[in-house]
Amino acid sequence: MNAAIILVFLFAVNVFSQSTSPQWRNYLNSETVHAIAEEGNVLWIATQAGLTKLNKTGYEKEFFNKGNSFLPTNTLFDIKVDNSGYKWTATLKGLVKFKENEWTLYDSANSGIPHNDVRTIAIDISGNIWVGTNGGGIGKYDGNTWEVFNTTNSDLPSDFINDLEFENTILWIGTNSGLVKKKEGTWTTYNSSNSGLTINNVIAVKVDSFGNKWVGVKQSFYQNPEGGVFKFNGVSWQNYMPSKNSRSYNSVYSIEIDRQNNKWIAANYYDPPYGGGIFIIDSSNSFIQPLNVNLPFNWTNVIHIDRMDVKWIGTDYGFVKFDQAAEQVNISNSMLGQNHILKLSIDEENNKYFSSFGDIPLSGEIIPPGFFSILDNSNLTWKYFGYLNSPFLFGVNSISFSSSNNVYVSKYHGFSNDLLYRYDGSTFNSINVPQTQYNEIEYLWMDTDKLWAYFSGDRLFNYANNNWVELSGFPGYGINGMVKTGDIYWFASGNALIKYENNIWQSYTPANSGLPHNYVASVAADAQNNIWAGTTDGLAKFDGTDWTIYNSANSPLLSDKISSLVFDKNGKLYIGTDNGLYKKDGENWSYFNSFNSGLPNGFFSLHGYYINDNKINALAVDTANNIWIATNGGVGVYDEDGIPLPVELFSFSADVTYNEIHLNWITATETNNHGFEVGKYKGQSSKDKAKEEVWETVGFVEGSGTTTEKQFYSFVDNNVEPGKYLYRLKQIDFDGSYEYSNEIEVEIGLPDNFELYQNYPNPFNPTTKIRYSIPSLALRERVSEGRVRVSLKVYDVLGNEIATLVNEEKAPGEYEVEFNAKGLASGVYFYRLTAGSFIQTKKMILLR
Repeated sequence: MNAAIILVFLFAVNVFSQSTSPQWRNYLNSETVHAIAEEGNVLWIATQAGLTKLNKTGYEKEFFNKGNSFLPTNTLFDIKVDNSGYKWTATLKGLVKFKENEWTLYDSANSGIPHNDVRTIAIDISGNIWVGTNGGGIGKYDGNTWEVFNTTNSDLPSDFINDLEFENTILWIGTNSGLVKKKEGTWTTYNSSNSGLTINNVIAVKVDSFGNKWVGVKQSFYQNPEGGVFKFNGVSWQNYMPSKNSRSYNSVYSIEIDRQNNKWIAANYYDPPYGGGIFIIDSSNSFIQPLNVNLPFNWTNVIHIDRMDVKWIGTDYGFVKFDQAAEQVNISNSMLGQNHILKLSIDEENNKYFSSFGDIPLSGEIIPPGFFSILDNSNLTWKYFGYLNSPFLFGVNSISFSSSNNVYVSKYHGFSNDLLYRYDGSTFNSINVPQTQYNEIEYLWMDTDKLWAYFSGDRLFNYANNNWVELSGFPGYGINGMVKTGDIYWFASGNALIKYENNIWQSYTPANSGLPHNYVASVAADAQNNIWAGTTDGLAKFDGTDWTIYNSANSPLLSDKISSLVFDKNGKLYIGTDNGLYKKDGENWSYFNSFNSGLPNGFFSLHGYYINDNKINALAVDTANNIWIATNGGVGVYDEDGIPLPVELFSFSADVTYNEIHLNWITATETNNHGFEVGKYKGQSSKDKAKEEVWETVGFVEGSGTTTEKQFYSFVDNNVEPGKYLYRLKQIDFDGSYEYSNEIEVEIGLPDNFELYQNYPNPFNPTTKIRYSIPSLALRERVSEGRVRVSLKVYDVLGNEIATLVNEEKAPGEYEVEFNAKGLASGVYFYRLTAGSFIQTKKMILLR
């Protein structure tokens, strides 16, 4: 046995009790579905924006997201349910296991999982969990330890895994380099060079009752080779590709098989005239045909066939139940049109208004660039306005209001007679506007007695009592925000901070003031009428005379790109940046992002990689002093007075270096945390370890008080003799209350042989370390029970003794000593270990 080996039980991940933090809420559009799992009468639906639990008959829903659960991200790719009722969820930030109020996260910081970006999950007949990752290969987890398969230690052709499917004990693997069969220790790859596949990017694999493998591939944009579905019977291949028409496809994302052995295929088609949808290969396997399911969107991602043979279909823009006829089922906790929220505002009646970004996808179906949604505070219901139920064919530019019955909305890509509408709570009424060159109202702001409207081309108007008045001489380039202090108006513009007083315009730029950048994205005023300007080069405070600048060089800000500003009712400033949210309370700063809080994570896909995005687009404060946050991943709500999570242990693990045990742990959040006592137990009786007196306190590590950011801790237990040990943490609050962590087991083994190792570093100046091992065989030459006389000495090239490093009895184990050559000349030296009858000498070089 090699003594440096040492067992670390990587299952020592703390299991959290779910305790919803009232400090955070998420409102999301969860209509982009990636995976579906069935558990009794419940469907678990993994989406681009959280997890939905759906009752199949009554459609009762429960939502899980970053605001109310321990999901590390809202971006989910797969979900499976094991025989014990645990749900295993593949996320952008690791593998999550949960059941009722227990949550466990496995990521690269606390386990042997090969990569945090987990794309697919399979469970074998022994209950082992297999995960396919996007760049790290495959991980197998047996409940205790991880085994990893990748391109460096196996014949796996790629570390980018798209799908896993078991055929008894054979594992079929979809990769971006072909289909792989793993049978025990043998790997076989099928690709376009050696099989009937025409494209190597295998996305879906399904095995039917006859042992046929059905393989779906994904075509990249604008590629010529045909994709489709392939049947492989173990010998020959057959490609099913329908004729090119408006319902054709060449990228397959999901394959399921019904009771009649029909193959149901969820597919997309990228090239004109676009298409996709649901296709069927009948039980005779003779041909493929499209099925008219009346989907909300033809880009289909997943299909699930339940125990009653009902089909559940997830698309990029909706979820459908298909049982003879299609029925669309809402699976979101909001009516946001998209999760990319550009603007939000709140009126005096506490109604919330949202504008979200859309696009015109390659399917050819028009999705508006700006959706318009309202959360009605009176009955907590949502209203959604898109191109089918409002005048806004392409979306909206800006929203402002004086009350819920007087909401002004400017139209994106409108015409001269329909640029601006007023919403009275039930209908939209067009307002005649002045004729301008560009016919676009980019910004609206409601004053107490008039509406301000900025038209493209730098034209600024006031509207009141059905009359328009132009304010000439506006010196800005667009308007990003407005605020009023007394009778003075301040404008955040693309070329300056602008002041308007007594019909006089004044521009503040870096050339004539302390403003750090010309581009001002937001503006706000505090209770003392100081003006705060958020620019692309930091935050500026202007008191009318002096400027104070806050940026990444002189403040806790990590980003200088300020997107939005708002003061709460207690005068605390909230700062939205492209890298998260900041709270400035006097001289105290707090930082929130999607890693350390319930802030929803934005995301975008870049060649298959999902990139986390913490950009804040807009901020608003409601009447209860909650902060509403528009992000690229939905809406977050922060309640400062809510109950924060207590100390949550994110991970606790150990490793061994020689006779040192290194303990490492991470906390997700902390509240009033004084610190951690490190306890050690060596013994065999499980009954004894429950006794407090058998645990030895070997150290104390100070905590971080109260924080919502991840904290990293470590402790080294030195000179530990061989044997098995248990370690635990005793987390102590400032009031003296405490709680114990889970225990982890660590073993230091005994060496099999005497060994003197090469010093390191070598050459050295002036210190180096020398390691040696004493095996249990030394007991044969013991001078006292369990110990052997050891000497370690240093000599020069003439044989003169320079230093004695060790001269004492030693128990079996690994040891390390340091030699300091201070005062010695450069040259060659020798060090000799004598232990009983064992003698070994090695050379080292002192190089000044």
